[in-house]
Amino acid sequence: MEVKNNPAGRLYDLLKAAKKQPPREKVRDVWAKVFDVDPADTALLLTMIADLIILVANTKASIERLENVDNTLYLKPFVKLENLFSQVNLNREC
Repeated sequence: MEVKNNPAGRLYDLLKAAKKQPPREKVRDVWAKVFDVDPADTALLLTMIADLIILVANTKASIERLENVDNTLYLKPFVKLENLFSQVNLNREC
């Protein structure tokens, strides 16, 4: 994964990596692979997910600050992202 210097690029890379994971995989295992951490390390995994949620918020705020742009188009995916991360259950299947 290429390291990006902007929140939207970093968020895109992480979500793209998560989407590439096999179906019916446990949420815990998906994010452990994306973040390259031990799936049994719940504290670290939750910390990484919390950082991801902050990244979602930072990306949304960056888009909202854009001038002369129809922000509604770019902000539309954030409704789904915020709903997705509003309830984290590491043991459910994707």
